Amino acid sequence: MQTRRCLQCQTELKGRIDKKFCSDQCRFLFNNQKKRSAEITISNVNQVLRRNRTILKSFNPVGKTTIRKALLSAQQFNFKFYTHIYRTKTGMVYYFCRMPRIMNTAMLLLLMRK
Repeated sequence: MQTRRCLQCQTELKGRIDKKFCSDQCRFLFNNQKKRSAEITISNVNQVLRRNRTILKSFNPVGKTTIRKALLSAQQFNFKFYTHIYRTKTGMVYYFCRMPRIMNTAMLLLLMRK
């Protein structure tokens, strides 16, 4: 029969058959490391969204404006990150980066605020 090992420190486990950790300390360490990696991912995504929003705000302080996609790219705008999508009845697609709307039309982006 294969020996069971602690998921954190790999020491041999004794006792209950469904036991996964040798101690509470190993269980805490394992779960905190797992949670930390998920939090780092969320933090990285939020950082990109925050930077995108800052870039959009700098080009559009008030109202409505049209900006070339190349200008946003030059500012390190990441087009892969947005918070949600809205499709109109006419077929237009708006990508949202938190609040401003980004309407992708070929080489131009139309930015509008609510």
